[in-house]
Amino acid sequence: MRFEWDDCKSAFNQANRGGASEDHQRELTTRIVRGSDRTRNEISPSSSEPVRRGVPLGAETGFMRRTGGEPWQGVGMALACAVLVVGLAGCGDAGGGGMDAGGAVAEFHRIGNLMVAPAELDFGRIRSDEPVEGVFHLRSSGGTRTIDKVEATCGCTVVEPSTKRLTPNRTVDVVVRLNPRGRSGPFQKSVIIRLKGETGQGVSLAVKAKIEPVLDVGPRALRFAGLRPGARPKPLTVRVSSLHEDFEVGEGKIEGEGFRLVARKGPRTVGDAPRFQRKEFTFIVGFDGAKEPGRYRGLLRFRCADDREPEIRIPLIADVEYPILVRPLRLTWALGAEPQKIRQPIRLLRRKGGRLKILTSKVEWPTEDSWRLKELAGDPALPQVKTLVLEGRLPALADFDGPVRTEGRIILTVDAEEQSEIVIPLVLYARR
Repeated sequence: MRFEWDDCKSAFNQANRGGASEDHQRELTTRIVRGSDRTRNEISPSSSEPVRRGVPLGAETGFMRRTGGEPWQGVGMALACAVLVVGLAGCGDAGGGGMDAGGAVAEFHRIGNLMVAPAELDFGRIRSDEPVEGVFHLRSSGGTRTIDKVEATCGCTVVEPSTKRLTPNRTVDVVVRLNPRGRSGPFQKSVIIRLKGETGQGVSLAVKAKIEPVLDVGPRALRFAGLRPGARPKPLTVRVSSLHEDFEVGEGKIEGEGFRLVARKGPRTVGDAPRFQRKEFTFIVGFDGAKEPGRYRGLLRFRCADDREPEIRIPLIADVEYPILVRPLRLTWALGAEPQKIRQPIRLLRRKGGRLKILTSKVEWPTEDSWRLKELAGDPALPQVKTLVLEGRLPALADFDGPVRTEGRIILTVDAEEQSEIVIPLVLYARR
Protein backbone atom coordinates (compact mmCIF):
# COMPACT_ATOMS: atom_id res chain seq x y z
CA MET A 1 0.00 0.00 0.00
CA ARG A 2 1.30 3.46 -0.86
CA PHE A 3 0.20 6.66 0.85
CA GLU A 4 -0.67 9.32 -1.69
CA TRP A 5 -0.63 13.11 -1.24
CA ASP A 6 -4.19 13.34 -2.57
CA ASP A 7 -5.39 11.27 0.39
CA CYS A 8 -3.67 13.64 2.82
CA LYS A 9 -4.98 16.71 1.03
CA SER A 10 -8.53 15.39 1.07
CA ALA A 11 -8.38 14.57 4.78
CA PHE A 12 -6.85 17.93 5.61
CA ASN A 13 -9.47 19.89 3.65
CA GLN A 14 -12.27 17.95 5.30
CA ALA A 15 -10.94 18.77 8.79
CA ASN A 16 -10.15 22.39 7.98
CA ARG A 17 -13.63 23.13 6.62
CA GLY A 18 -15.03 22.48 10.06
CA GLY A 19 -17.35 19.81 8.74
CA ALA A 20 -15.76 17.15 10.91
CA SER A 21 -16.26 16.86 14.64
CA GLU A 22 -13.31 16.94 17.02
CA ASP A 23 -13.34 13.13 17.33
CA HIS A 24 -13.51 12.80 13.58
CA GLN A 25 -10.54 15.18 13.21
CA ARG A 26 -8.48 13.03 15.58
CA GLU A 27 -9.44 9.94 13.56
CA LEU A 28 -8.37 11.63 10.33
CA THR A 29 -5.08 12.68 11.89
CA THR A 30 -4.39 9.16 13.15
CA ARG A 31 -5.20 7.73 9.74
CA ILE A 32 -2.80 10.13 8.05
CA VAL A 33 0.07 9.28 10.41
CA ARG A 34 -0.55 5.54 10.19
CA GLY A 35 -0.74 5.77 6.43
CA SER A 36 2.59 7.58 6.35
CA ASP A 37 4.18 4.86 8.52
CA ARG A 38 2.91 2.13 6.24
CA THR A 39 4.17 3.99 3.21
CA ARG A 40 7.55 4.40 4.83
CA ASN A 41 7.87 0.71 5.63
CA GLU A 42 7.10 -0.24 2.05
CA ILE A 43 9.46 2.22 0.35
CA SER A 44 12.70 0.82 -1.05
CA PRO A 45 15.24 3.65 -1.06
CA SER A 46 17.57 3.95 -4.00
CA SER A 47 20.65 4.17 -1.78
CA SER A 48 22.34 1.25 -0.11
CA GLU A 49 21.51 2.49 3.41
CA PRO A 50 19.07 0.11 5.09
CA VAL A 51 15.62 1.32 6.09
CA ARG A 52 14.65 0.72 9.72
CA ARG A 53 11.12 -0.54 9.70
CA GLY A 54 8.66 0.53 12.31
CA VAL A 55 10.69 3.57 13.44
CA PRO A 56 8.38 6.55 14.14
CA LEU A 57 8.41 9.19 11.48
CA GLY A 58 10.99 11.92 12.13
CA ALA A 59 13.16 9.78 14.43
CA GLU A 60 16.17 10.13 12.14
CA THR A 61 18.71 12.88 12.58
CA GLY A 62 17.55 16.25 11.28
CA PHE A 63 13.82 15.59 11.83
CA MET A 64 13.56 13.42 8.73
CA ARG A 65 16.53 11.93 6.91
CA ARG A 66 16.16 11.63 3.16
CA THR A 67 17.96 8.54 1.80
CA GLY A 68 17.09 9.07 -1.82
CA GLY A 69 14.15 8.62 -4.13
CA GLU A 70 11.10 10.79 -4.70
CA PRO A 71 8.72 8.72 -2.53
CA TRP A 72 10.24 10.34 0.60
CA GLN A 73 8.72 13.65 -0.43
CA GLY A 74 5.29 12.16 0.06
CA VAL A 75 6.22 11.21 3.62
CA GLY A 76 7.34 14.79 4.38
CA MET A 77 4.07 16.19 3.06
CA ALA A 78 2.12 13.65 5.08
CA LEU A 79 3.88 14.77 8.27
CA ALA A 80 3.27 18.47 7.52
CA CYS A 81 -0.39 17.71 6.88
CA ALA A 82 -0.67 15.85 10.19
CA VAL A 83 0.92 18.69 12.17
CA LEU A 84 -1.42 21.28 10.67
CA VAL A 85 -4.51 19.26 11.49
CA VAL A 86 -3.43 18.74 15.10
CA GLY A 87 -2.70 22.47 15.52
CA LEU A 88 -6.06 23.53 14.18
CA ALA A 89 -7.90 20.97 16.26
CA GLY A 90 -6.29 22.41 19.40
CA CYS A 91 -7.32 26.02 18.77
CA GLY A 92 -10.19 27.64 20.66
CA ASP A 93 -11.10 28.61 24.20
CA ALA A 94 -9.26 25.65 25.68
CA GLY A 95 -5.85 26.84 24.44
CA GLY A 96 -2.84 26.89 26.74
CA GLY A 97 -2.09 30.62 27.05
CA GLY A 98 -2.81 34.25 26.27
CA MET A 99 -0.68 37.14 25.06
CA ASP A 100 1.61 39.24 27.24
CA ALA A 101 2.24 43.01 26.93
CA GLY A 102 4.84 42.39 24.24
CA GLY A 103 2.54 40.24 22.10
CA ALA A 104 4.23 36.94 22.97
CA VAL A 105 2.36 33.84 24.08
CA ALA A 106 1.91 33.82 27.86
CA GLU A 107 1.13 30.74 29.93
CA PHE A 108 -1.82 30.66 32.32
CA HIS A 109 -0.96 30.84 36.03
CA ARG A 110 -3.21 30.07 38.95
CA ILE A 111 -3.70 33.09 41.22
CA GLY A 112 -6.36 32.54 43.86
CA ASN A 113 -9.44 31.13 42.15
CA LEU A 114 -8.41 32.44 38.74
CA MET A 115 -6.23 31.25 35.90
CA VAL A 116 -4.47 34.33 34.52
CA ALA A 117 -2.29 34.94 31.47
CA PRO A 118 0.04 36.69 31.77
CA ALA A 119 0.72 36.66 35.52
CA GLU A 120 1.68 40.37 35.27
CA LEU A 121 1.67 43.07 32.60
CA ASP A 122 5.21 44.36 32.09
CA PHE A 123 5.29 47.03 29.39
CA GLY A 124 9.06 47.38 29.73
CA ARG A 125 10.64 50.69 28.77
CA ILE A 126 8.13 53.22 27.44
CA ARG A 127 8.01 56.95 26.71
CA SER A 128 5.85 59.26 28.81
CA ASP A 129 4.12 60.59 25.68
CA GLU A 130 3.02 57.16 24.43
CA PRO A 131 0.00 55.49 26.08
CA VAL A 132 0.19 51.70 26.12
CA GLU A 133 -2.37 48.93 26.35
CA GLY A 134 -2.28 45.33 27.54
CA VAL A 135 -4.70 42.49 28.24
CA PHE A 136 -5.17 40.07 31.11
CA HIS A 137 -6.80 36.80 29.99
CA LEU A 138 -8.90 35.29 32.79
CA ARG A 139 -10.47 31.89 33.39
CA SER A 140 -11.93 30.15 36.40
CA SER A 141 -9.65 27.64 38.11
CA GLY A 142 -12.67 25.39 38.64
CA GLY A 143 -16.42 25.73 38.29
CA THR A 144 -18.30 28.80 37.14
CA ARG A 145 -17.46 32.17 38.72
CA THR A 146 -18.60 35.73 38.11
CA ILE A 147 -16.52 38.91 38.15
CA ASP A 148 -18.00 41.43 40.59
CA LYS A 149 -15.66 44.38 40.09
CA VAL A 150 -12.40 45.34 38.38
CA GLU A 151 -10.37 48.11 40.05
CA ALA A 152 -7.05 49.81 39.33
CA THR A 153 -4.74 51.33 41.96
CA CYS A 154 -2.47 52.98 39.40
CA GLY A 155 -4.58 55.59 37.66
CA CYS A 156 -4.79 53.20 34.72
CA THR A 157 -7.94 52.89 32.66
CA VAL A 158 -9.44 49.41 32.96
CA VAL A 159 -12.00 48.38 30.35
CA GLU A 160 -14.73 46.27 31.92
CA PRO A 161 -15.06 42.89 30.18
CA SER A 162 -18.09 42.42 27.94
CA THR A 163 -18.99 39.30 29.88
CA LYS A 164 -18.21 38.57 33.53
CA ARG A 165 -18.94 34.85 33.58
CA LEU A 166 -15.82 32.72 33.98
CA THR A 167 -15.44 28.99 33.35
CA PRO A 168 -12.35 26.77 33.04
CA ASN A 169 -12.83 26.65 29.24
CA ARG A 170 -13.90 30.22 28.56
CA THR A 171 -11.48 33.15 28.43
CA VAL A 172 -12.52 36.65 29.46
CA ASP A 173 -10.25 39.57 28.56
CA VAL A 174 -9.62 42.59 30.80
CA VAL A 175 -7.99 45.46 28.90
CA VAL A 176 -5.60 47.74 30.83
CA ARG A 177 -4.58 51.10 29.37
CA LEU A 178 -1.76 53.12 30.91
CA ASN A 179 -1.22 56.81 30.16
CA PRO A 180 2.28 57.57 31.51
CA ARG A 181 2.04 61.34 31.01
CA GLY A 182 3.58 63.18 33.95
CA ARG A 183 5.30 60.06 35.30
CA SER A 184 8.92 58.94 35.21
CA GLY A 185 11.08 56.10 36.45
CA PRO A 186 9.99 52.63 37.61
CA PHE A 187 6.22 52.16 37.74
CA GLN A 188 4.43 49.31 39.52
CA LYS A 189 0.79 49.25 40.56
CA SER A 190 -2.03 46.70 40.64
CA VAL A 191 -5.31 45.75 39.01
CA ILE A 192 -7.70 44.09 41.49
CA ILE A 193 -10.20 41.45 40.32
CA ARG A 194 -13.04 40.80 42.78
CA LEU A 195 -15.34 37.79 42.37
CA LYS A 196 -18.95 37.60 43.52
CA GLY A 197 -19.54 35.62 46.69
CA GLU A 198 -15.90 35.87 47.80
CA THR A 199 -14.49 38.03 50.59
CA GLY A 200 -10.97 39.30 51.05
CA GLN A 201 -8.69 41.54 49.06
CA GLY A 202 -9.46 40.00 45.67
CA VAL A 203 -6.90 38.86 43.10
CA SER A 204 -4.11 41.40 42.62
CA LEU A 205 -2.41 41.56 39.20
CA ALA A 206 0.74 43.65 38.79
CA VAL A 207 1.19 46.31 36.10
CA LYS A 208 4.82 47.36 35.52
CA ALA A 209 6.73 49.76 33.30
CA LYS A 210 9.89 51.84 33.21
CA ILE A 211 8.85 55.30 32.06
CA GLU A 212 11.24 57.59 30.22
CA PRO A 213 10.01 61.19 30.61
CA VAL A 214 9.93 63.26 27.43
CA LEU A 215 11.20 66.27 29.40
CA ASP A 216 13.67 65.41 32.16
CA VAL A 217 15.06 68.01 34.57
CA GLY A 218 17.33 67.05 37.41
CA PRO A 219 17.78 67.92 40.08
CA ARG A 220 14.72 70.10 40.60
CA ALA A 221 16.54 72.09 43.32
CA LEU A 222 20.18 72.85 44.13
CA ARG A 223 21.42 73.04 47.71
CA PHE A 224 24.85 74.07 48.97
CA ALA A 225 24.84 72.58 52.47
CA GLY A 226 27.12 72.88 55.51
CA LEU A 227 29.08 75.95 54.35
CA ARG A 228 31.32 77.88 56.69
CA PRO A 229 31.18 81.68 56.56
CA GLY A 230 33.20 82.97 53.59
CA ALA A 231 33.63 79.52 52.00
CA ARG A 232 33.08 79.04 48.25
CA PRO A 233 31.82 75.54 47.45
CA LYS A 234 32.21 73.61 44.20
CA PRO A 235 29.61 74.46 41.54
CA LEU A 236 26.54 72.24 41.13
CA THR A 237 24.96 71.03 37.89
CA VAL A 238 21.41 70.94 36.49
CA ARG A 239 20.73 68.77 33.43
CA VAL A 240 17.78 69.35 31.11
CA SER A 241 17.00 66.87 28.34
CA SER A 242 14.19 65.92 25.99
CA LEU A 243 13.31 63.04 23.68
CA HIS A 244 12.30 65.55 20.98
CA GLU A 245 14.96 66.27 18.37
CA ASP A 246 13.94 69.94 17.99
CA PHE A 247 14.22 70.67 21.74
CA GLU A 248 16.01 73.93 22.61
CA VAL A 249 16.85 75.73 25.88
CA GLY A 250 17.48 79.44 26.49
CA GLU A 251 20.56 80.98 28.09
CA GLY A 252 19.25 81.04 31.65
CA LYS A 253 19.11 83.70 34.35
CA ILE A 254 20.17 83.67 38.01
CA GLU A 255 18.33 85.50 40.79
CA GLY A 256 19.53 85.75 44.38
CA GLU A 257 22.52 87.25 46.20
CA GLY A 258 25.73 85.23 46.01
CA PHE A 259 24.59 82.83 43.27
CA ARG A 260 26.00 82.92 39.73
CA LEU A 261 25.71 81.03 36.46
CA VAL A 262 29.13 79.54 35.75
CA ALA A 263 28.35 78.01 32.35
CA ARG A 264 25.68 76.67 30.03
CA LYS A 265 26.71 73.69 27.91
CA GLY A 266 25.07 71.71 25.12
CA PRO A 267 23.33 70.42 23.31
CA ARG A 268 24.67 66.88 23.22
CA THR A 269 23.00 63.57 22.41
CA VAL A 270 22.72 60.92 25.11
CA GLY A 271 20.89 57.59 25.21
CA ASP A 272 21.41 53.96 24.24
CA ALA A 273 18.47 53.36 21.88
CA PRO A 274 17.09 55.36 18.92
CA ARG A 275 13.64 55.84 20.47
CA PHE A 276 15.16 56.97 23.77
CA GLN A 277 17.98 59.23 22.64
CA ARG A 278 17.86 62.58 24.40
CA LYS A 279 18.99 66.09 23.53
CA GLU A 280 20.66 67.40 26.69
CA PHE A 281 21.68 70.83 28.00
CA THR A 282 23.67 71.54 31.18
CA PHE A 283 23.65 74.52 33.57
CA ILE A 284 26.49 74.94 36.09
CA VAL A 285 25.66 77.11 39.11
CA GLY A 286 28.07 78.47 41.73
CA PHE A 287 27.80 80.23 45.10
CA ASP A 288 30.29 82.94 46.10
CA GLY A 289 29.87 82.39 49.83
CA ALA A 290 28.61 84.63 52.63
CA LYS A 291 30.19 86.06 55.76
CA GLU A 292 27.14 85.72 57.98
CA PRO A 293 25.48 82.40 58.82
CA GLY A 294 21.98 81.75 57.56
CA ARG A 295 20.01 80.27 54.69
CA TYR A 296 20.44 82.06 51.37
CA ARG A 297 17.97 81.56 48.53
CA GLY A 298 18.10 82.10 44.80
CA LEU A 299 16.50 80.96 41.55
CA LEU A 300 17.71 79.61 38.20
CA ARG A 301 15.24 80.39 35.41
CA PHE A 302 15.36 79.36 31.77
CA ARG A 303 12.92 78.88 28.94
CA CYS A 304 12.68 75.73 26.85
CA ALA A 305 10.80 74.48 23.80
CA ASP A 306 8.22 72.38 25.63
CA ASP A 307 4.52 73.25 25.61
CA ARG A 308 3.83 71.68 29.00
CA GLU A 309 6.61 73.53 30.83
CA PRO A 310 7.82 76.52 28.77
CA GLU A 311 9.71 78.05 31.73
CA ILE A 312 11.62 75.99 34.26
CA ARG A 313 12.53 77.33 37.71
CA ILE A 314 15.18 75.67 39.85
CA PRO A 315 15.28 76.84 43.52
CA LEU A 316 18.77 77.54 44.86
CA ILE A 317 19.62 77.18 48.56
CA ALA A 318 22.87 77.80 50.43
CA ASP A 319 23.16 77.02 54.16
CA VAL A 320 26.03 78.94 55.76
CA GLU A 321 26.83 77.67 59.24
CA TYR A 322 29.52 78.03 61.85
CA PRO A 323 31.68 75.04 62.81
CA ILE A 324 29.15 74.38 65.54
CA LEU A 325 25.97 73.12 63.93
CA VAL A 326 22.76 74.67 65.30
CA ARG A 327 19.20 73.48 64.71
CA PRO A 328 17.00 75.34 64.10
CA LEU A 329 18.93 78.19 62.53
CA ARG A 330 16.04 80.63 63.10
CA LEU A 331 12.88 80.69 65.20
CA THR A 332 9.71 82.29 63.82
CA TRP A 333 6.22 82.57 65.33
CA ALA A 334 2.94 84.20 64.38
CA LEU A 335 0.53 85.50 67.02
CA GLY A 336 -2.86 83.81 67.16
CA ALA A 337 -6.25 84.55 68.66
CA GLU A 338 -5.26 82.84 71.92
CA PRO A 339 -2.07 83.06 74.02
CA GLN A 340 0.51 80.36 73.24
CA LYS A 341 2.98 78.54 75.45
CA ILE A 342 6.30 77.94 73.73
CA ARG A 343 8.72 75.12 74.52
CA GLN A 344 11.24 75.00 71.69
CA PRO A 345 14.26 72.64 71.77
CA ILE A 346 17.57 73.89 70.34
CA ARG A 347 20.35 71.43 69.53
CA LEU A 348 24.04 72.15 69.08
CA LEU A 349 26.70 69.86 67.60
CA ARG A 350 30.45 70.45 67.51
CA ARG A 351 31.46 69.18 64.05
CA LYS A 352 35.09 68.35 64.83
CA GLY A 353 34.15 66.37 67.89
CA GLY A 354 35.43 67.06 71.36
CA ARG A 355 33.53 68.36 74.33
CA LEU A 356 31.11 71.26 73.84
CA LYS A 357 30.49 73.54 76.80
CA ILE A 358 28.03 76.46 76.93
CA LEU A 359 29.49 79.30 78.99
CA THR A 360 26.68 81.89 78.88
CA SER A 361 23.22 82.24 77.32
CA LYS A 362 21.00 85.29 76.81
CA VAL A 363 17.63 86.04 75.18
CA GLU A 364 17.20 89.52 73.66
CA TRP A 365 13.47 90.01 73.21
CA PRO A 366 10.95 92.83 73.83
CA THR A 367 9.39 90.76 76.61
CA GLU A 368 12.70 89.43 77.84
CA ASP A 369 11.50 88.71 81.36
CA SER A 370 8.98 86.07 80.18
CA TRP A 371 11.55 83.92 78.31
CA ARG A 372 14.27 81.65 79.62
CA LEU A 373 16.75 79.07 78.32
CA LYS A 374 17.25 75.76 80.08
CA GLU A 375 20.09 73.33 79.37
CA LEU A 376 19.10 69.67 79.46
CA ALA A 377 21.28 66.89 80.77
CA GLY A 378 23.23 65.36 77.90
CA ASP A 379 24.39 61.87 77.03
CA PRO A 380 27.87 61.24 78.51
CA ALA A 381 28.71 59.24 75.39
CA LEU A 382 28.05 62.34 73.22
CA PRO A 383 29.92 65.22 74.86
CA GLN A 384 29.95 67.15 71.55
CA VAL A 385 26.13 67.51 71.62
CA LYS A 386 24.13 69.96 73.73
CA THR A 387 20.37 70.50 73.96
CA LEU A 388 18.69 73.67 75.20
CA VAL A 389 14.99 74.43 75.63
CA LEU A 390 13.56 77.90 75.07
CA GLU A 391 10.46 78.43 77.21
CA GLY A 392 8.12 81.39 77.10
CA ARG A 393 4.65 82.71 76.40
CA LEU A 394 3.27 84.53 73.37
CA PRO A 395 0.36 86.92 73.98
CA ALA A 396 -2.88 86.82 72.04
CA LEU A 397 -3.04 89.01 68.97
CA ALA A 398 -5.60 91.33 70.60
CA ASP A 399 -3.31 91.86 73.62
CA PHE A 400 -0.22 92.72 71.58
CA ASP A 401 0.36 96.41 70.83
CA GLY A 402 3.82 96.10 69.30
CA PRO A 403 4.86 96.36 65.63
CA VAL A 404 3.72 93.93 62.95
CA ARG A 405 7.19 92.34 62.88
CA THR A 406 9.28 92.02 66.02
CA GLU A 407 12.83 90.67 65.99
CA GLY A 408 15.11 89.37 68.71
CA ARG A 409 17.92 86.87 69.16
CA ILE A 410 19.49 84.24 71.35
CA ILE A 411 23.19 84.73 72.12
CA LEU A 412 25.29 81.80 73.32
CA THR A 413 28.99 81.80 74.20
CA VAL A 414 30.74 78.45 74.00
CA ASP A 415 34.09 76.99 74.94
CA ALA A 416 35.38 76.14 71.44
CA GLU A 417 38.49 77.35 69.63
CA GLU A 418 36.86 77.37 66.19
CA GLN A 419 33.84 79.43 67.33
CA SER A 420 33.15 81.36 70.51
CA GLU A 421 29.67 82.84 69.92
CA ILE A 422 26.41 81.51 68.47
CA VAL A 423 23.52 83.78 67.45
CA ILE A 424 20.02 82.45 66.69
CA PRO A 425 17.56 85.01 65.21
CA LEU A 426 14.02 85.26 66.63
CA VAL A 427 11.11 86.68 64.60
CA LEU A 428 7.52 87.38 65.71
CA TYR A 429 4.70 88.25 63.28
CA ALA A 430 1.51 90.01 64.34
CA ARG A 431 -0.88 89.62 61.40
CA ARG A 432 -3.63 92.17 61.79
